[in-house]
This record gives sequence, C-alpha cells and structure tokens, in this order.
Amino acid sequence: MKKMMLLLLSAVAFWGGDAFGKDRGKVTPSDSVEITKRLEPVIVYSHRRAEDLHIVPLSVSAFTPSKIEREGIVGIKDVTARIPNFYMPDYGNKVNSPIYIRGIGSKFNTPSVAFYVDNVPYFDKSTFDFDLFDVKSIEIFRGPQGTLFGRNSMGGTVSVYSKEPSSTMRNRLVASYGDYNFMRFLASHSNTYGKVGVAAGVSYAKRDGFFTNSFNGKKVDNLENLNTKFSVSYKPNETFTVKVIGGFGLNNDGGNPFNVYDASTGAFKDVNFNEESYYTRNMVNGAAVLSKKFGDFELRNVTSYQYFQDHQHLDNDYTAEDLYTNDFLQYQNLITDELVFLTPKIGKWSSQTGAFFFSQKMDKGFDIKNGNDVSRYMGVKDPSKTKNIPNAAVNTQTGEKSNGIAFFHQSQFSDVFIKGLNVSLGGRLDYENKKFDYYNAVKLPNPIVITTPSGVIKVPLPANVPNPMVTTKDYSKDKLVFLPKATVSYDLLGQNVYASWGLGYKSGGFNTSYDKSNPKTIAYNPEFAENVEMGVKTKWLDSRLMANVSVFYTDWRDQQINVFLPSGEGLMITNAGHSFTKGAELEVNAIPFTNVQLYGAYGYTVAKFLDYRMNDATVYDGNYLPFVPRSTLSLGGSYRINLDDRGNSTIVLGVDYERVGKHYWNDANAFSKFANAPSFQRPWFNINATVGYTYKNLNLTLRGKNLTNERYNTYMYEYEVEKFQNLYAQKAKPRMVFVELTYRF
Repeated sequence: MKKMMLLLLSAVAFWGGDAFGKDRGKVTPSDSVEITKRLEPVIVYSHRRAEDLHIVPLSVSAFTPSKIEREGIVGIKDVTARIPNFYMPDYGNKVNSPIYIRGIGSKFNTPSVAFYVDNVPYFDKSTFDFDLFDVKSIEIFRGPQGTLFGRNSMGGTVSVYSKEPSSTMRNRLVASYGDYNFMRFLASHSNTYGKVGVAAGVSYAKRDGFFTNSFNGKKVDNLENLNTKFSVSYKPNETFTVKVIGGFGLNNDGGNPFNVYDASTGAFKDVNFNEESYYTRNMVNGAAVLSKKFGDFELRNVTSYQYFQDHQHLDNDYTAEDLYTNDFLQYQNLITDELVFLTPKIGKWSSQTGAFFFSQKMDKGFDIKNGNDVSRYMGVKDPSKTKNIPNAAVNTQTGEKSNGIAFFHQSQFSDVFIKGLNVSLGGRLDYENKKFDYYNAVKLPNPIVITTPSGVIKVPLPANVPNPMVTTKDYSKDKLVFLPKATVSYDLLGQNVYASWGLGYKSGGFNTSYDKSNPKTIAYNPEFAENVEMGVKTKWLDSRLMANVSVFYTDWRDQQINVFLPSGEGLMITNAGHSFTKGAELEVNAIPFTNVQLYGAYGYTVAKFLDYRMNDATVYDGNYLPFVPRSTLSLGGSYRINLDDRGNSTIVLGVDYERVGKHYWNDANAFSKFANAPSFQRPWFNINATVGYTYKNLNLTLRGKNLTNERYNTYMYEYEVEKFQNLYAQKAKPRMVFVELTYRF
C-alpha cells in the first residue's frame, strides 16, 4: 500500500495541490470545479479593517482557506519557509515553540513575535503550537509592529482568524490515517439561526513516535491531542454585535528524541536514555467581542481570558546512565482587554485609537534531581561545593505578576500633496510593571555517598553547610516606552511602492536561575529594534501575476541572549550589546494557464552580533546569530482537472518544495568541547505532495511529507556540568504518507 502511494505521488511531483472546493456553505458542483483564470484578492484583517493585501503598505503574507487546505497546514510550524524569512523549528515538543522572523526570535524567554487568534493575544510561546482548523486567514507581518500590537512584536506578528458562522448550514467531517499509526478526526458545524450565528468544531489527533528509545524499545515522541473551538454571535440589528468565542485543548506528548554525539566516530548515537519523558498541556481560552457602529464609526471591545497549565518530565542527560531528571511546570492566568475606536475616511483622513490592558500571572516550578551515577563525574576534594552529588535535589519556584496598560493611535492620510501619495503615522505609549518572587532550595544527602573504582566513599557534610540551602528574593521593576511608526506609500501606475520606519520593543524580565555570586543577574533588561524597510507590491497581466519585493535593515540593541551559569548547571538570560539583521524578500503568485497556479517565496537574511562580549576572553563580535537561517525558499503549484462538464468530479495534483538555509546553533558559532562536531546546520529541504479526487461533496486526498526522506538536524546543543559533558542533536521527522477523507454536507 505504501509503495503504491509513493509511486502515485512521485508521478505527479511536478504539479501542486489545490483545495477541493470553496468553503462557502453547502458544496455544489460549481464550488468543486470553479475555473481559475486570475488571482483573487487576498484580504487581511489584522489592522481591524478588511483590507486588500496589495494595498497594505507593509511586508505581510496571508494564507487563504483554499491555500491552507491545499498545503495541509494544521499548525503554525507548517508555515516555515513558505513565508519569506519565517522560521519555526519543529523540534522537541510544544513547551518550546519559538518563532523567528527576519532573524528576530527568542528560544528561551518571552517571545519576540506577537501571536493573536481572533484578535486575542497569546503571550507565552508554550501556547503557540496547537491544531488549526476552520481557519479563514493566517496573516504574518514581518518587522516591528509595536504601534498596533505593542510589546513583544519586535520581529513581527502572527494573526490567525477563524471562519465566521455561515449564512447557510455548513458541516464537515474529516478522517485521516497514515504512517506511524497517524490518525486525525475533525467535525465542525456552522449555521445561522435567526439573529444568532453558531460555529463549532472538535479535532482529535494521535500518532506513534517517529523515533524509538533503544533503552526500552518504546517510541519516544508520540503525541495525542484534543482541541475544540466555538463561536456564538448575536446581532439584534445592523449596528450592534455581540460575540462569544472560546475553546480548550488537551495535549499529551512524548519526550524529546535527542541523540548523543560520539566524538570517537564523529557520528550521533541512537536515542538511548533510561528515564521515560513526556509533556502534557491543558489550555482554555475565552473572549467576548462587542461591536457598536455609529454610522460609519465603530467602537469595538475585546475582553479575553486564557489559562494554561503544563508539565514536562524529562531525562535531562539523555543517556542510559542514572544522572539527571527534570520536572518543569507552568501555570498561567491571563486577562486582556482592548478598546478601539475606528473612524471612517473623512476627506483624506482616517484613524484608529485605542487602549489595551493586561494582567498576567505566571507561576513556574523546576525540580532537578540527581541520580546514583553522577558520582562518576564529580570532584571528590570538596563535595559540599559540587552539584554532581548523588541523590541531591534542587527545587525552584517562581511567581511573576505583570500588569500593563497602553494607549495607541494611528492616522492614515491619502493623496498627500499629490494623488496616490499616502502617509500613515502612529505611536503607542506602553507601561508595564512586573513583580517577581523567587524561591530556591538545594537539598543534599548526608552523608554524600560516592562510588569510585576503588570502592564506596562516604563524606559527611560540614557542619557549616545548611541543608537545605534556601534562597528567597522579591523583585519589582517598571518600564514606560513610546513606540512610533511611520509609513509612506505611493500608487505608481497601479503598483504599490512603500517605505516604513518603526521601533519594536520586548519587555525585560527575571531569571529562574542566575549567578548567585552576582545577584543582579536575576534580572535582564528590555530590548529594542529599529527597523527600516522599502518594498513594492505589483500586479501584472490582468491579475494573473503578482510579485512583492522588500528589503530591510533592523538595528537590534540589548538583545536578550542565553548563557550558561558559571556553575555550568542551567542557563540564564543576559543582554548582548548590539546586533543587526538585514535582507530581502520576494513573493510571486501566478496563473499561467487556466486552473494552473504557481507560487514561490524567497527570503535572505544576514544577522550578526556587532558588540557582544561575555567577558574579556570571550568576544562574539561578528558572529552570526543562532537559529537564523541564511535563506528560506518555497516553490509549488496547483493543477485542477475537471472530469465532467457538470462539475461533479475533479482531480487535484500537487507538490511543494521547501528549503531552509544554513544556520548556526549557538552564539559562539562553534561547540567549544566538540571541535570536530558540526557547528552549523547545512541547508535542508523537504518535498511534499498531494493527490486528490473529488466527487460531489466527498473528497479523498493522499498527502506525503518529506517524500525524499531527507535527513538533517532540527536542533543541537551542548551541555556541561563539571566533568559531565555531551553534545546533543534531534533529527528531522522522516517521510510520512497519509490519506484524508472529507465529507461536506
């Protein structure tokens, strides 16, 4: 069966997939075989008004419902490389889901890219990775978006919008099955009942792991998740709308399938660790949206609440030895409210003015426990000062309460001085207060038992060593910033030429682990990015060809970076002095023939440290920023074959090519303890393909991902505690083929 699937996919590898019909109520024959002769306008919603992407004077990309379904996008990670200079590495599990746009991102601390779902902000990147379904748009803005989106939108903004309740009944059932015992089931309903609109859906997915733990023969990275969403709107008249949206997600994932580097062979060993690992997450979202129109003016308010709780248990050394285990827990309560007043175009002027408030409470807990085998790596002379002590445990608990308020305004002026010249000016005043509670307890066994080749040594703790050793701290900090932005655009013979300047900001914070000899390291400062860009958006050949080009330069100051603690146990965040990113982007969409669509996206980024000195002996000036691909490339196309004149039967063929360029793994651009190991990831690519058949309301699709079974690493890092040191890597997911059956009614 698998061979037949692969042969079928390979036979059509020069074509691209397309959606099986438009999702506009009940599916009719015309929905399934709509003739495509020109590119339809793409609408973006993130500026709180529906706008044609072609006239928005910003670097923004958008995925329509047909593109989302055609390319099989079920999570934000699937967008990697399909957007210029957009990279979301697919490694580990959902607890760490960083996003990088134009080289700006954050792996360990507060995200540098804002994330919104239906105008509701998601503050923590542990909430970014979830199943997407019934989505009408995915919009990605590149570059600082501080004026309208505020804090932590330095790299850009990702906005996801769900489909609205339909005016006629729309139901959808989806069932998928494939390699690695992959299963996915989806059911959704949408309809309007008088003045009430209802949309609801539920998805369930399960998959065995791609990698096997040779220690116990079990799969490592299995997953199982359940997600629901709903929207209920009430519109008593044409000027007033009330909408309640919400949902919850339950996730139960396996551990990280890290491989240990073998310096003697220059290769990575198979996955082999003794402690079973897992990650669980529960997340609940809810929001109330009120909209009141006064003629062409509109007052809109969005109040939201988000709760998530997660727990990660892992083998911290990823070896068969009994060394280190780690439990990491998070609890978040987040309340936000945004009030916006939108004015229509009055003469040459329009605007939006608003206020934003948030209150976030984040509690975290860390439990690190040492096993019996750590004595092989510890120093014996002064065991009271080493952390490599068998059966020692460290418990850290932190509580961070953040409150913020912001006021923002943006004005748009059209036909300034000359026809077609437009100017947008905006600013945001952002205030934030953070309070931080820190508790740390180190519990040591007494006596300390050390196993050596010559026998067992028992060393009592000195009388002056407290046990447990407890540290508590309370901190507070405030920050007030102003984030301006200016954009100029000009309609040049129907093409949109633009330039913009803006300031982005990411808040500072507190470390959950820090250098005890330097208490000031418990806090780190905010970072700022000043961005300049120019671009042009074009349409040609009666909208059969669209091409967008942009260039940018971002000056990045006080970048928050991760460094190892002096003890080697754990990481802390500090600020580098000065960095930059610069590059170019290109997007092309074309319909060269009826029912044939081609598309491509290319991004190029150079991101380096200008001034980064860890100490007198360690200088990283001129090094490349880690986790930043030099380039991203996506190519693909779609071809639809109508099998009858009545539109009851169609075939869809498809392929997509994605390539991610060279990128380094750490600030040093090298692994200090493993000089012969690869210090960077070479460019890698994936080929994905689809073959589909539609008969009336029934769709059968065969999808394949990474068809050539490319092998590369999605993450690498080195870890050292005294005499214990290892280099780890996680391999990319292998080829996967699955079939998908969809029924609409």
